[in-house]
Amino acid sequence: MSGSLPFSLSPHVVILASPDLVDLLKNRNLPPLPDLLRSFTPLESISARTTALATVTHDRYFVRFSDLLEVESICKEDEEIRASRMLDWMGGRVSRRAAAWVNEVEARPLNLGKEMKWWEDVRLCAEGDITPNRTEGWNHPVALIVATSTMASNPLQSITTLHSRAVDLPPWVDSTLLKFTLIIHPMASSPLNMDESQALLNAVKKQYGAHAHLMCWSLSGNPTSNPLVPPPPRLPPPPTGSSDTPGRYQHDDVVGGSVDNDMSMGDDDIQTVNRFVREFVTQSLLPWMERNVVEWNEAYIATRRLPSRLFSTTRRLFGTSGSSTPVPSSPSSPGPSTAIQQRRLAEFATFLGDYKLATSVFDTIRKDTSNTSASDVLPLLLTPSKTLETNAINALIEARFVGKEPSPSSQLRALKYAVRWERGIRELNTIGGDQWLVRAAGSSEEAPPALLLAQSAQMCARKGSLRKATLCYVAAANRLDKCGIKPLTMHFLRLARDLYNAPVQKTLSPAFFEAEDNTRCGFEGIAPGIEHALGRLKYTTGDTEGAVNAFIGLLHPASAMESTKGDDEIYIEDFKLALEHLISTLGHESTSKLELPVRFCQPHKSQIRVGTLGSEDDAGTWELLEERWRTFWKHNGSFELRSSGCAQAGEMFWVELSMHNPLDAEVTLSDLTLTIDAPEDINVTIESLLEVVLRPKETRLLHMGLTCQSPGIIVISHITYRFLSLLPVTEPLTWRGARLHSTPQQRQGKVYAPDHAVRVQVLPRGARLDVELAEADSRSMCVGEVRSAIMRVEHPIMGGSTESITDVWAVMGEAGWPILPQCLGSENDNISSTNVFDTPNTLDSPNPVKLPLEHLMGSPLLALGKHLDLQITYCGHEPGLHDISVLLVFRKVAIMNVHQTSILGTQEGDEIFYTTRMQIPFHVEPLLRVVAYARPSAGTAQCAYALTVEIENTGSQEVQIAQLSTTAIAWGLRDDSTFNSSLPLSIAPAQLGRILATLGPRSPSHIEQAVETKAFTTRQLRNVLEGRPPGSHEAPPPVQISWMHAGSSPKVVRLILLIEPLERTQRLIGLCTRVQDVILAQHFLLASRRAHVLKQLRSQLPLIPSTRVAKLVPLFGAHDLDIILKYTQNGTPGFLISHGLQVGGMHGDLSEDQDMEEVKGADVNGIKKKKKGRSMYAETEREREMLAAQIRASTWNASGSCVSVDVSSPGTEIIVREGNHALELSVPSRHSGAHHIRQLTSPHRTRTVPVTFTLRNFSLSRTVKCLLDLKHKSDTLLSP
Repeated sequence: MSGSLPFSLSPHVVILASPDLVDLLKNRNLPPLPDLLRSFTPLESISARTTALATVTHDRYFVRFSDLLEVESICKEDEEIRASRMLDWMGGRVSRRAAAWVNEVEARPLNLGKEMKWWEDVRLCAEGDITPNRTEGWNHPVALIVATSTMASNPLQSITTLHSRAVDLPPWVDSTLLKFTLIIHPMASSPLNMDESQALLNAVKKQYGAHAHLMCWSLSGNPTSNPLVPPPPRLPPPPTGSSDTPGRYQHDDVVGGSVDNDMSMGDDDIQTVNRFVREFVTQSLLPWMERNVVEWNEAYIATRRLPSRLFSTTRRLFGTSGSSTPVPSSPSSPGPSTAIQQRRLAEFATFLGDYKLATSVFDTIRKDTSNTSASDVLPLLLTPSKTLETNAINALIEARFVGKEPSPSSQLRALKYAVRWERGIRELNTIGGDQWLVRAAGSSEEAPPALLLAQSAQMCARKGSLRKATLCYVAAANRLDKCGIKPLTMHFLRLARDLYNAPVQKTLSPAFFEAEDNTRCGFEGIAPGIEHALGRLKYTTGDTEGAVNAFIGLLHPASAMESTKGDDEIYIEDFKLALEHLISTLGHESTSKLELPVRFCQPHKSQIRVGTLGSEDDAGTWELLEERWRTFWKHNGSFELRSSGCAQAGEMFWVELSMHNPLDAEVTLSDLTLTIDAPEDINVTIESLLEVVLRPKETRLLHMGLTCQSPGIIVISHITYRFLSLLPVTEPLTWRGARLHSTPQQRQGKVYAPDHAVRVQVLPRGARLDVELAEADSRSMCVGEVRSAIMRVEHPIMGGSTESITDVWAVMGEAGWPILPQCLGSENDNISSTNVFDTPNTLDSPNPVKLPLEHLMGSPLLALGKHLDLQITYCGHEPGLHDISVLLVFRKVAIMNVHQTSILGTQEGDEIFYTTRMQIPFHVEPLLRVVAYARPSAGTAQCAYALTVEIENTGSQEVQIAQLSTTAIAWGLRDDSTFNSSLPLSIAPAQLGRILATLGPRSPSHIEQAVETKAFTTRQLRNVLEGRPPGSHEAPPPVQISWMHAGSSPKVVRLILLIEPLERTQRLIGLCTRVQDVILAQHFLLASRRAHVLKQLRSQLPLIPSTRVAKLVPLFGAHDLDIILKYTQNGTPGFLISHGLQVGGMHGDLSEDQDMEEVKGADVNGIKKKKKGRSMYAETEREREMLAAQIRASTWNASGSCVSVDVSSPGTEIIVREGNHALELSVPSRHSGAHHIRQLTSPHRTRTVPVTFTLRNFSLSRTVKCLLDLKHKSDTLLSP
């Protein structure tokens, strides 16, 4: 038993009162007799006996009293009609009282642990229903009290008439009744005295049995207390009810009617009534039910074929007399059928408190009826557990509460079940009872089922399931909204909103600072639906301002879920309608407190546009080029570099604003303007936009023009517009700074740098160069193709400035390896035209190029209004879409007063340099795929390599290879007439061409440079492993690179540069000067080589910081050899550079396991660390091991064979088979392994074969020792 049984599961006693008694009570201002007797229940300390003769004491015992005439009238009404009327009646009661209830609840702090008024009203209506039901007998009468008074002319005749009256109840109502006679004797007004009344009682007992009682009333009035309580709410009779229905006061305006305090009963009368109710229950009702339970239990045992001796023995042990097998006695009325009798047996056992017997019988009934009948009662009698949910589901199935549209009677039965479970199971919330109420509510849209959902939500909130409670409250509100009960609808929506927004407390470790943040995540769930429904209800109830606030809160970034698409459009329409109504009633002042929660401007993407500047995506490229300029000029003194992104005084510039519509609806922004924070002496003219329409999720760039009349720094602080042309909105153009991690306090909390703002530096007039692309070929180019373009640099005529530009430098980007051929000065005329050129062998980017203005224009100054044309040559370095970036840095003769200096923040005496930018887009398509490999050559007396170059034509046209070149420190191509005759080589589309050549070593001086370069690389890598800081002036030694060609004179380098046809010029084919050819060729080679080495470093040594990696390895390694292929395709020249080939004997100086272990085990001071046990530096050691593994596997620590062996014999091959014996020769080598030569001889003769071994040492720095080991068998003669 989980708790006390609900009131509706108590014995139902009907009363048939005579007309004289009804008149007596009415005249004495007393309630009807059923209500009068009910006021004295529940009874305290009532004892009953079970079938096992155990005493059960009830702390509170309920008995329900009702009028027999009312019950008879109810049974005549159709079940579905009455159920429908009752649901409507309950809904009407809730609708009329909802506003008062909500005001009362919201006037005090919310207490979800207390029963709410609306649920109490629904519960009382459900429990107060006395309609008998076919499927259960709880409302079937168990007793009939025939009541009369001594005020009748013939009381005995009146009693006889009442007893002889037939009970007009349907045949399916259990006819097993206890008939009791009650005589009320008003002593002061009755025509009979006390003796006559006592004689009347004796006569009644003699005729109708001992169940009779005489209740004497003095009716003296003025009681000390009023025990009368209002009757439970009852469904009013139908409008066309019969006239015999008793006319009791049944007003629906108050809960159960009112109780008059002017009572005619005295204290002795109250005690008399109380004593009667108690004696009726203890002396008549309970013994009668106990006797019936015993009889029905014996019949039940017989039907279940259980041994009756077990029960008779139990009875003998408890001292009960009688036979061992008692003979069943008949009740006072005809016995019911077996099924009904078993049901009544279980119900009577429940009334008596014999829950063990009741549970057994109910469980039998459940099994016999396919788990449906009696399932509603078992959860009230069994121990609470999760398994009881099955019984609840079966009860709802038995009530036919299935399908989309259940009948009214099914809805009413489900409601009664839910009320009983909620009242009778104390632990209902802990076993998931909230889901039982949800199931009982079903899909019905009536008010009582909606309040079932609300009660379920309250239960969920009590146990902390806030999200589930929110969902139930929203569902209840939706149903109540359809019923028109708006006060409760709004209350439930507000509760749902508060519960949803309530933070869920979770116990987390203090180490998780981010997890303890109270900021909400991006999941919104049903919050918008709650707010939208609240807004609409507020608007319909006249709260326009509240509706506007609710609707504006819904305008937030749209979710990507399909189910939420289209909601924003509805929200905006409702918001616009409510806002227009608010403005029309209260004026525009009513919108001053409204704040739009969504932002349309993205300030972090704002840019200042001056002329034709690049996009924000290229900001990193320009910053890198500007940093290169600062590094180049920093040794010349202090200076200031002003970017070309700055505006100029008196000239319009544009603020590019990124406007993004996060809503899933079209919006209109009107009257857009900017707010400027500027000094008072700066006059700013602002351009406004009338209207902008943003489609759903659209991002658009808006350009708003500004003009400053004087130089200085201005801050664009806000953008102002009217949302939907109604609501004025101001958005700040600032964004949060980066999060700081420098100090422990910053890392443990959330500390951010100061906010960023859109600042514009306005320069004095005239500080600008205009650059435009004069001539260029926009067609796609192939990989390796060389192309030129013309860009025009002009000093524009700007009002108020006449200073000429004195110096111009060009800083080139990496893409396309651009170069300015016109800027190759006379200092390069002494460049050697041999096959060797000098290089510092570093990875440093080339210095900025100063434009020779005097050479280009005939004047050292670029005057106002003058221009010059610069030719820029670039190469298709890799497939894809690229941009050639050129940063022009210039200075001019400027006279700046002290006031301007202070405004611009420039220190007096600093040189000011200005910049301008230029980009040339180009697209490169793949053409050739080159694969090269080299192997030791056996055809020469000296050390040489046989080079094989395979070229695959992946294009759609034939390609002709005109020249092959190699560059290396110690190796180069050998002059071979056969090789030269193979060029040019034509390769058809999708075909493969092959070129064979021979590589040989260069002079000893070149070999010595290669050895020094290798030593430098090894030393640098070892310093990294040992944790030594890099030296401030440590750089690779300079080297001379051998550039060897095939197909041209080995002494002169000639690179023919063809300029492609331009769109606006005729085809120009010419030869550059010899010096320019060399410089251009060296430039493209060095640029390609630099890009290749940097890419190798990023991929092979990612753990080394980028600030150190540039000084770590040289540009040309000791064993690196590059291959340059010059080609033509349809008259278009180009060349490909293939990197990655290494030749010569390679020694991985850091490859030995012992050396690597020493490096990994040493710290910065060279002290060996312990390798066993746990260490606080474990992560550092793992990182050092990873770094050592990367260096071991890198290209700069590669190892290879440095010795090649060629074996030859005149007239024979390397292996000769002439018998069964073998002559084996082994030549061991440290790196190359063992080479075997076998000479087989016959057992009958010996043959001498001369064998020649040619060993070549390809190592540049090491001497190799070789051992000739001749192994033979005992019967083989070997001669050295």
